[in-house]
Parts: sequence; structure tokens; C-alpha cells
Amino acid sequence: MLPSALPLPPRRTPVPEVLMDYPIPSALDLHRIFNRLLIRRANLAAQLFQSPMEDLAPLGAEQSIYFSEPLAGLLVLRSSENFDSFLQGESLGSLLELTVLFHHQLFKEVWRLDTRKTKAALFKRSIPLQWPDRRFNTGCTLFVKDFPLEIRLWAPVTEEEMEKWRKSKT
Repeated sequence: MLPSALPLPPRRTPVPEVLMDYPIPSALDLHRIFNRLLIRRANLAAQLFQSPMEDLAPLGAEQSIYFSEPLAGLLVLRSSENFDSFLQGESLGSLLELTVLFHHQLFKEVWRLDTRKTKAALFKRSIPLQWPDRRFNTGCTLFVKDFPLEIRLWAPVTEEEMEKWRKSKT
């Protein structure tokens, strides 16, 4: 007769690290998120335009935000100087303020993250020479009243692309 087999203890294997997938929002997602923010903040609506701004007009007001969580990325909002003046004249803040608010909303809606709990983002006034030397991953062109506004997102960005942005001056 064979001795009764004792059950083996459960095997302890390390749980594989699960990498969370962070989707890159589409142009329509960017428009939807920005439009909701603009409606709540200023009772204005943004119209989506299907052409890049290079084809239309130079844009002299630009703000950018570099973030490192959940992935490294660069968010740029740019418009005309007149749009920034319009925002300030209507007591709606500034393009910088709108960029920061959009950054918070983008994280909340796309990646379900609270920016207060992520690493601090860096922001500054920027120019196109500071952008990564490649096409953005997603972006859209909008019109708010008669003012053009462009949103560009590079994600992920490399350490070299980040250093170029960080070291450049406007």
C-alpha cells in the first residue's frame, strides 16, 4: 500500500509585472476634452478644423508642458497672440492657464490619473524649434470664435527629446 500523498503547497511564482497600456488620444479625443473644458470655463465652443496650422497662419503664443508620468510626453497648445489677449480681456485667464487646465483634464479623461498624484509636470512658453524632430503623435486644429488653436502631443518622448526641450530658451 502506498502512503497517502500529502497535497503539495501552492507553488509560489512571482506575479509578472503587468504593464498598463496608456493609449494615445486621437484628434477627436483632444477636441472633445478641450471643448468640454472650454464650455465649462468660458461658455465657448471650439470647432474642429481639418488642416494643420502651418497652412493657415503663424501662431505666436505657445505654451508647452513636459510630463513624465504615466509616460514621458510633451503637450503643446499654440494660438495667436490675439487669442491670449482675448482670454485675458474676457477675464478667462491666459493661454498658460488654459494649457494647465487642459493637461489636468487630459490626464483625468484619457489615463484616469489625478495630476496631483503624479510627478510634477514642467511647463514653459515655447517655440516650434524646441519640439521633437519628428511628427507629433496626435494633434488637432481648432477655432475658438475666430481664433486658431492647435494642440499637439508627443508621447512617448525620449530622454534626448526632453533634454532638448529643457535646455532651450524662449
